[in-house]
Amino acid sequence: MDAYVLLKFIHVVAAMLWVGGGLTFLALSAVLGRDIAGQMALVRIMGRLGAVMMPASLAVLLSGGVLVWLGEWGFEAWVAVALVSAGASFVLGGAVLKPALDRALPLVEAGDASGLASATPALWRAGRIEQGLHIVTVAMMVIKPEWADLHLIVAFVALVAAAVIFSGRRGRPALV
Repeated sequence: MDAYVLLKFIHVVAAMLWVGGGLTFLALSAVLGRDIAGQMALVRIMGRLGAVMMPASLAVLLSGGVLVWLGEWGFEAWVAVALVSAGASFVLGGAVLKPALDRALPLVEAGDASGLASATPALWRAGRIEQGLHIVTVAMMVIKPEWADLHLIVAFVALVAAAVIFSGRRGRPALV
């Protein structure tokens, strides 16, 4: 096994942790609905797994950059869009999700359900946006569109953005 294959394996496993963890929270939030005890448990779990997901996201970005360089992929459309969406997700995680989670955890530990309900909208909103970014990233990695397909990339990103925007408008909190 050469270094490229080993690095690609690390890249895929880290992506599974990062994307899979986020999608798991999304699925659990849909199941929980307005169950405040369930929401509190989910916030506790998010606090613990954040210690795995943030390093995994960094591993994805770093290994992805090295893979592009080693594989001589160049500045192809799918590479550019995937790096931008994954990078935006990483920044969103560190700048919005982590601080919002840090504000929510003490409320959960104190059993403050009303405080949690008022403190978490930014967390849930950012989580939905992050999952949309993950979907765009994974789609680019699988489909590998070229610059000639820019109109399709723009349409796909717009469709994902619309889905993210409207996912929180069902009358109950979409937790992630």
